[in-house]
Amino acid sequence: MLLYLKPFTSVTIGIFLFLNVCAQENPPNQESADTSAHGRFPRIRDSIRQTAKSKILSVPTLIGSPDYFSRSILQKDSLKTSVTQKAVSYLGSNTSFNRLNLLNNQFASIQKQLFASPLKILESEASYNGQVNSLLLDSGKSYAVNQFYISQSLSLYQIPVNVSYRFQDYATPLYPAVNNFSSDFDKEAFLASMQKKLVGKFNPEELVSDLPGTIDNAKAAAAKTFSNEISGLKSKYGDIVKKYQQQLGDPQTLITKDTKGLRQELMKNYSPGAIETKRNLFDQLQTRVNNGEQVDRALLDRLKTEISELELIDELIRKVDAQKQQWQQSGLIKKISENELAKKVKINEIANAPATIKKLAREKLNLTSIQKIFLNINKLSLGQGVANQSALSSNHYLLNGINTEFLNQGNTYLGLMFGTHNDFNSLPDRIFSNFQQASSNLSTGLKFGKGDPSGAHSHVSFNTFKIGSQQNSYGLPSVSARTVSVFGLDNRVDIGKGGYINFEVSKSTSKFEMGASPPDSFQQNKSAVNALFSGENFYQNLALNVDYQNYYKTLDLDHRMFIRYVGTAYYNPGNYFLPSGGKETGTQLKKSFFRKKLVANLRHNLREYKFSENGDQRWLNSSATVDLRWKMRRGEYLGIRYQPTKMTRSQAEIKTLMSRSNRLSAEISMNKKLFTKPYRNYLSVSFLENFYTVSDSSTIQSNAILLNSFQSYQIKTYSLFWNLSYNMADNRSQYVFFNSALNSDIGLSYAFLKTMTASSSLTYSKVKSWYEQAGLRQTLSGQLKENISFNFYIDARVNLKEYQQYYQDLIRAEWGIKYHFKQMGK
Repeated sequence: MLLYLKPFTSVTIGIFLFLNVCAQENPPNQESADTSAHGRFPRIRDSIRQTAKSKILSVPTLIGSPDYFSRSILQKDSLKTSVTQKAVSYLGSNTSFNRLNLLNNQFASIQKQLFASPLKILESEASYNGQVNSLLLDSGKSYAVNQFYISQSLSLYQIPVNVSYRFQDYATPLYPAVNNFSSDFDKEAFLASMQKKLVGKFNPEELVSDLPGTIDNAKAAAAKTFSNEISGLKSKYGDIVKKYQQQLGDPQTLITKDTKGLRQELMKNYSPGAIETKRNLFDQLQTRVNNGEQVDRALLDRLKTEISELELIDELIRKVDAQKQQWQQSGLIKKISENELAKKVKINEIANAPATIKKLAREKLNLTSIQKIFLNINKLSLGQGVANQSALSSNHYLLNGINTEFLNQGNTYLGLMFGTHNDFNSLPDRIFSNFQQASSNLSTGLKFGKGDPSGAHSHVSFNTFKIGSQQNSYGLPSVSARTVSVFGLDNRVDIGKGGYINFEVSKSTSKFEMGASPPDSFQQNKSAVNALFSGENFYQNLALNVDYQNYYKTLDLDHRMFIRYVGTAYYNPGNYFLPSGGKETGTQLKKSFFRKKLVANLRHNLREYKFSENGDQRWLNSSATVDLRWKMRRGEYLGIRYQPTKMTRSQAEIKTLMSRSNRLSAEISMNKKLFTKPYRNYLSVSFLENFYTVSDSSTIQSNAILLNSFQSYQIKTYSLFWNLSYNMADNRSQYVFFNSALNSDIGLSYAFLKTMTASSSLTYSKVKSWYEQAGLRQTLSGQLKENISFNFYIDARVNLKEYQQYYQDLIRAEWGIKYHFKQMGK
């Protein structure tokens, strides 16, 4: 409401004060009857004061009215309209105020656009979710999480916006409450509304012409041949041929036209078998004429004309059939059908492309100034959101501030981000992060160039991150305060219809605060520009990424390959997926065989990590996947998968095997009828070989067979299920997860009271030489009323046997409730 009250009040007070000042310069008792501008101001001032007084007194009633946001009130009953009308009626009669009058009309036009579509709340939801769980690190203790979330879908001046607020409370003194607000421009909804308004305003055929090539030439040649044959019938049937030639239409359309429908269209004035009937009658009359009898000569002539016309139709149909057989045998009809289908697909693809929708919206629709601006906005986020610029700039970066992207009609791109980033270590990650306080960064970013980031583009980016110092649990600084600058060049070139190659290079530098000690000798206190572009140790603060992807339609082959390099002194706080000193290469192939029944998927990755220039220790990691899947009916499939991984440490030219894993799996998914009821089963059997180096003198080797089965059987509204996971290891280890283990869950899912669903199950779990547990799981969800939904989940277990002291999460519960407000606008 304040959104509208603020401009409403500003305009009113501005005009009111302006007229008051003018009136004070000319008191009422001076030339009260004068017809000049100064003489008329007291009367106008008194009138406006009276109007303002009545309108201001009505503001509380106005705000309380359910129609406050309606168009009629904002345009007819607002003080702005009354004041403007009175001022314009005066100013329009005085030539000295012509320029002011013109300016006022322009201002009124802008205001009319702004106030024509008031704020509308489309959808609104409020929800509460809670969770309680045992904390693995602090045996016997639990943590609780409370979350309150409210979201709204708004239409602000016909611009769709999603707004949300989340409050999170961790019931532990180690972590404070975490609240965040976010609002995002809903680009997809905006383009969908434009697309809906465009229906019927343009012909989709205008978006694409016939696909060029030999098909068009062959089609034209076949049509010309057929036209010549039809024209040759004139010598036999006369000018009537021209009539039916017009009914046949363009000869090129006959290539794909149904012959049966064409016969019915040409014979619409005649009944079936008419030609035989008329021939018999004509023969009878002609015989009587030959015998010298008197007959109706007009009837005889009409029958002769109609028989000739029917013979022409019959011959036309036979010629069309003959031509179509030739076209069919030559493959022309098939190619034409494929061409038309490709054309329809192309039209649909172009019509649904954002660039096409924006172009047509500008040309065909009467858009407001605000709508025209938002056609150029790719993204606009205020509050907490995720910044994704590119692989080497900000990537999955959680930003609290503003993040926006513009792409105008000239295909020029501009991306901006500004805000803060606060690390918050999640409770399950405390084992890794409890020793260190969370960091807080002030982040700014600029990216510009040509092209949309999702397509072909050339962009330049520059990001800065001001990072405060961090301390460990002993109060000592673990990370020094510094300012990090990251410069990047990003270029993508499209290859064919489904391929591209993306090349990106980035350099970073850190400017440490006075007195701070950089962790690396290369990172000295020097200017950001010198460090970014200096040739000294050029590769140490450099990152490089090359990504190639393509699809070969004729081979039905997907292929991807990438290379990534990160220098040992490179640091980018906007991307946590770039470990310093890392090198990585990967490739992926996906190929289908036997009409896409057999799908082969091959992947391989090779990584090397060298975290510092000091020393020669390197970590080498390789992983691969070979996946073959045979698809069957009803979503059934049979698959086999092999996954080898290996990690070695290299130091002083000595390689040490740190870990190795080989996994061979076979899986099957079935959907069958069992006693006329649906039965589903997913079954996986795997052989797993593990090897780990714990220390220089200790290793672990464990082989295991894994069995996973997930079954369900549907009986009316009830679903019986049994989930089983069994890991049979060949030895007993001091590490709990290397031992034989069994987990079983059997239960029933059902619906009741029309709007409620629930699932109840009994569980049993066992780890050899460690523990045996039994438990109960219960879920419940449904609708309490039309706008209220809820969910509840509890997993409660008890130790049947405990061979060694081991703390397991015995109780875990989650619950939530959601209220969906009725739709307030469209």
